[in-house]
Amino acid sequence: MASLGGELSLDAVPGWGTHIFVELPLTAQEPPSVDALRGLNPRELQVLGPGSGPEGIEAAGVSP
Repeated sequence: MASLGGELSLDAVPGWGTHIFVELPLTAQEPPSVDALRGLNPRELQVLGPGSGPEGIEAAGVSP
């Protein structure tokens, strides 16, 4: 929820039920920057898959 800029809460009463509240903004969040990948170690980049390493960053037009 936090990555979407929203909130989640619930109100539970034993024997009566539960109310779940989800609040999401109507506006879109800015996509994460490619620079966020620079702080990852090689194993984390491997887990993310092809195109996430330095060559993927360069292909996105960002110099390392």
